[in-house]
Amino acid sequence: MIDTTGELSVGRDWARSLALPALCIAVSVVFWFGMTMQVDSFFERRFQSQSWLVFPLIAPFTLWVGYRLVWPVGALIRMTPDGFQDRRVNGTVIPWTEIRNAVRKGEFVYLTLKRTFARSYRFSPSQRILKATRKNAGPTHLLIAHWCVAATGDELLEAIQAYRRAHAPEGRA
Repeated sequence: MIDTTGELSVGRDWARSLALPALCIAVSVVFWFGMTMQVDSFFERRFQSQSWLVFPLIAPFTLWVGYRLVWPVGALIRMTPDGFQDRRVNGTVIPWTEIRNAVRKGEFVYLTLKRTFARSYRFSPSQRILKATRKNAGPTHLLIAHWCVAATGDELLEAIQAYRRAHAPEGRA
């Protein structure tokens, strides 16, 4: 049973959180080497020309991933009696009465927000891009990626549902 009287904070899974920046840095180094190497054969020339195309794309992504690694500082997800907060998306607390449904689909936990609240809630650019790539994510959905947090998707969903039952009994309306 989950204690819903206080705050539940979910932090990072550091092993998984460090894997993506490490991969991006390694790929950037490989393509940087490809840009600066001396060309002796056709395959090396091909690798060098591809490096000139890929490195300008991977470098900003690597910087963005590094930024997301250090920001936000502290717990990524907070659940309190007042509401739910995913600090990666927005610092605003979502009241439990504004959450209509919580479902786990694949690698995400989907929170369906009420339309009136979803219009005023400001989604981060990465959340908007993520929602645009998922065909089953609508404008009122908040997608919570649980692959880099310390809780599994089932644990996260169970905690959200326990807080909703305790603090918004009319939340299914």
